[in-house]
Amino acid sequence: MFPEVPTILSVTCYLQRPKKPKKKTLHPITKPDVDNYAKAICDALNGFAWRDDNQITDLIIRKRYAELYPRIEIEIEES
Repeated sequence: MFPEVPTILSVTCYLQRPKKPKKKTLHPITKPDVDNYAKAICDALNGFAWRDDNQITDLIIRKRYAELYPRIEIEIEES
């Protein structure tokens, strides 16, 4: 069983930089939206990292361009 404790979830999504960006920005302003990443990650971790994602009390999610390779980094800690 998973402890039912308040949880902080931090997610950073590193996206591949487009070869021909439409605008010169430091951070991606493309789809998918950050809330779509958040929902998918929270639901996927149900039963693995926590009993239910209703335990998440703080959510930090970022979209960035990857320097090396696209990836998603996840940090979970007790609130």
